[in-house]
Amino acid sequence: MARPHGVRRHFRWPSSAAASAVELEAEMELHVEMRAAALVEEGWEPEAARREAERRFGDAGRVRRECGDIDRERVRRAWLADALFDLAHDLRLAARQLARTPALTALAAVTLAVGIGATTAVYGVVHAVLLRPLPVPEPERVVFAWETWQGEPSSVSAGNFDEWRRHARSFETMAAAQGASFNLAAEGEPERIAGQRATAEWFGVFAVPPLVGRTFTAAEDRPGGEPVAVLSHGLWSRRFGGDRGALGRQLKIDGVPHTVIGVMPPRFDPIATGPELWLPMRFSAEDLARLDEHSYWVIGRLAEGVSAAEAERELAAIGERLQTSAFDHQRETEPRVTGVVEALVEGYRTRLLVLLGAVLLVLVIACANVANLLLARGAARGREMAIRTALGSGRRRLLRLLLTESAVLAVPAGLLGLALAALGVRALVALAPADVPRLAAAGLDGPVVTVAVAVS
Repeated sequence: MARPHGVRRHFRWPSSAAASAVELEAEMELHVEMRAAALVEEGWEPEAARREAERRFGDAGRVRRECGDIDRERVRRAWLADALFDLAHDLRLAARQLARTPALTALAAVTLAVGIGATTAVYGVVHAVLLRPLPVPEPERVVFAWETWQGEPSSVSAGNFDEWRRHARSFETMAAAQGASFNLAAEGEPERIAGQRATAEWFGVFAVPPLVGRTFTAAEDRPGGEPVAVLSHGLWSRRFGGDRGALGRQLKIDGVPHTVIGVMPPRFDPIATGPELWLPMRFSAEDLARLDEHSYWVIGRLAEGVSAAEAERELAAIGERLQTSAFDHQRETEPRVTGVVEALVEGYRTRLLVLLGAVLLVLVIACANVANLLLARGAARGREMAIRTALGSGRRRLLRLLLTESAVLAVPAGLLGLALAALGVRALVALAPADVPRLAAAGLDGPVVTVAVAVS
C-alpha cells in the first residue's frame, strides 16, 4: 500500500539548492535596499546610501557560505528523519506480515539459525587456529627457525642454534626452548606440571613483559647461575592465589629450591604448548658443541625490514660453513624460517578449511530452503501485491518491503544462530584432537560475532 504520509513528506522536504540560493539572494538584496532607503531618509545621497548599506551588511560571500551550511544541515536532518520514519513503517508492516504465518516464520528462522550457527562455530575455530595473529607486538616479525633432515622437518641442535645466534644479522634477537615436565613442591600437594627450559632471550623475542616481577637474565642462564623460575599466570593463581608476595619465595622443582622471580600475563603461550613454568636453559660448553642432537625449538624476532626468506638465506650461508663438521648428517640438513602461526597450524590448515567449506555449503542449502518457503508464501500474496501496485507502490517500494521482511526474519535467526554457535564451539573444542594448536582460544569474540552478523 502507498504510504499515507506522502503529503506530509511533500511539505517537509526543503526546496532545491538552486531555489534556496535565489531566495537567499533576494533576502540579501531586500535587506540592503531597506537599509539604503533608511539612509536616504536621513539625508544621504542614493549612491552613497547604497554603498554604506552594503558596508554595514558585511561580507556577502561569508553570509552565503554560512546560509548554505545551514541549508545543507537542514536537508540532511530532514532526509534522516524521513528515512527513519520509512524504516519504522516498513518494520511494522514486515512484523505484521510474518506474524500472520507463525509456523512458516518459525520454520524459516530455525532453518537459518542452524546454518548461521554451524558456520559461525566452525569459523570461530578457524579464526582461533589459523587467522588470529600472535598476541604479541609486531607478530609478523616473530618466526620459527627450524631445519629439515633428508627433507623431513626437524628441530634444531644446540650447536646450530648457537652459531645462528652469534652470526645471524637478520634477527633482532633469537632464543631456544625445550619442553619439559617438572615435579613441583610448594604450598599444597606436590604435582607434576608441564613447563619449558628456555634461554634468557625467550621472553624478549615475544616482547611481552611479565605481569609481576621480571624474567631471568643472561647471568642466570649460564651454568652455575642462581636457580630461578618464572611462573605462568595460571600456576601463580592456583598455587599462590594471585598473591604478589609470591615473588622471592622458594619452590622445590625436581627437589632443587628455586626462587620465583616473575609471573607472565594470562594466556602467555605463544607456541601453544601450555607451559606453566619456565626455567633457564643453561647450555654448557659441551651442549653448544653438539651438532647432532636436534631437540630444541628456535624462535627469532626478525630485524626491522628483513623478510623470512632473507633470514632463511642467511642461515643457509651459516650452515654451509658448518658442513665441514665430522657429522655426516649435518650435510643433509637445511634451515627453514616460517611464521610461528604458519608453522604451528600447517598440519591442520587444509582440514579446517575443508570443514569451513562444508558448513558454508550447509548455509547455502539452508538459505535455498528458506528462499523456497518465502517464494511459496509470495505466490499466495499476488493479490496483495496487485492492490499495493494499484494504490501507487512502485517496484522499488515493493522490493524494499520484501527485503525488510527478510531482514526482520534474519534477526531472530541470527540471535538463535549465535546461541547455537556458542554450543557448537564448545563441542568442537571438546571433540577435536588434543594436539590442535591454539584451539583452546576458540570462542565468540569480536571478529567471529561480526562474521555471524554479516552472514545473518
